[in-house]
Amino acid sequence: MNAERDERREKRGGLVDFADPGILNKIAGEEPTPEFAALVADESRRLFEKLADDSLREVVRLRLEGYSNDEIAKALDCGLRTVERKLAVIRKRWAAEGDA
Repeated sequence: MNAERDERREKRGGLVDFADPGILNKIAGEEPTPEFAALVADESRRLFEKLADDSLREVVRLRLEGYSNDEIAKALDCGLRTVERKLAVIRKRWAAEGDA
């Protein structure tokens, strides 16, 4: 039974290595479809609107740009713990949005 399954898997191209950093490009291609890009943009706007505080929006923007919590704290001239609290607030608000 397992031999048959393994043989079929090999015919389909083998196992997918999700640890491969380029796996998404191999699966989905280099560029997102215009529809997918629009969906992501709309969802991002909607989630940003849920954050009434501009400082929360700035934390999200910096995190999306790849900054670490330490780098965000320095950029916003605040403490690391402040950044961590703001991220906790953001996660809580967005999680509540998903529950609604």
